[in-house]
Amino acid sequence: MDPTRPLPRNPITAVLALGLIAVMLFFPDPATVVAEASPEQDAGQETTEAPAPQVVVPDDVTQLAPDPPVTVVPAPTPEPVPATSTATGTTGGSVSGTSSAPRSTGVASESPAGPGPTVTVFMAPGAADSGDGLSPGTAVGSFARAQQVAKSAGGAGANIDVRIAAGTYRLTPSTWSLASPGHRIRFLPQDYVEGQALPVAQVPVFDGSGLGGTYWLDILAPGAETTYDVRSLTVTGYSNGLRISGGYSYKGGPAERASGEGRPLPRPTVTGMTFERIGSAHSAKTGYAAIHVQNTDGARVVANTLHRIENSGAQAGLVHGIYAVLSTGLDVRGNTISKVSGDAVRTRNASSGSVTGNTIEASGVHAAVSDWFCDQACAAKNVQSFECPSGPVDVANNVGTRYAGGQLKAYEVTVSPSGASSGC
Repeated sequence: MDPTRPLPRNPITAVLALGLIAVMLFFPDPATVVAEASPEQDAGQETTEAPAPQVVVPDDVTQLAPDPPVTVVPAPTPEPVPATSTATGTTGGSVSGTSSAPRSTGVASESPAGPGPTVTVFMAPGAADSGDGLSPGTAVGSFARAQQVAKSAGGAGANIDVRIAAGTYRLTPSTWSLASPGHRIRFLPQDYVEGQALPVAQVPVFDGSGLGGTYWLDILAPGAETTYDVRSLTVTGYSNGLRISGGYSYKGGPAERASGEGRPLPRPTVTGMTFERIGSAHSAKTGYAAIHVQNTDGARVVANTLHRIENSGAQAGLVHGIYAVLSTGLDVRGNTISKVSGDAVRTRNASSGSVTGNTIEASGVHAAVSDWFCDQACAAKNVQSFECPSGPVDVANNVGTRYAGGQLKAYEVTVSPSGASSGC
């Protein structure tokens, strides 16, 4: 009915018409009604959590200013280590950026040989240890046998090369104690030539998956005065990688070396190595390091690739890519380090040197490079001799994200209890 038309003259009809007009004005056509959300619906939508902001790391590598001084937070207990590390140092600059974890290139130069001849021992995958090891055709299959051959051949007074043929080795963790004072002992691929690139197919692989044990190779030579050189091998699936140690006990400071540990090993070199899948996340026991140097002087850890160095669970932070203990004159550079559940580089107990030019990505709990030591209060609590802070440690690396995500600090002293340097 058109409300603009004149009303009917019949009173009853007029009343009915007025009622119809009222209905039309106050109750529109249902098809034109837009439903409104109830207050309960609005409240529910507002409580929906907004997406977390994403951390975007720029593709370009930009130099940042040095980190400000670190506020030190004492840790309640020392790290349980199997004969290990600690620190204090100088904060350096950091560089933020992404890393696709390329393999490191540019291995360190060869360690100088001592006077006299070189005894060469050959290893091959699956070889019987009954061979004399003095030629590729009579190669031996284990480090234990190679050590025996080298000693019998007069290696204790000469340079020693352990030449390792290409292929995959399934060896349980090994210990090397043979020394040759004033000389060099090297572990390297059979076809390695100084200054020449080694094809991937010629790189020996040591796979410790499922074999248990501790270090892939544990070089323990207190007071040996021998230069050890390990290069261009691949190690995977072990709880720990390589340790080179001049002997270490829970003593405090460099003055203890002569009586407690012997003289530091001179200028050991670890270069061109690849360590992958190291730690309890990939093996049976707790990992502490892919590369571990103890009581050394002038150690060179150069152009190595470290990837997935990981412990699982509560022990995740105990494993480090490179762990230097009571070691002075460190030269840690040009390494590519990624996915380390602890800190990429850790120093401890009067260590010093430089950690520069390394690419560190998706690694670290505290920082890319961190220092730790057990002071007198810590030592009394844990029934051990106290340790000393490290330093100076120069730090300047290409730093990306932490293992758990977020920006990684360049450097941090992870614990510095009061009176830490007392007695050092």
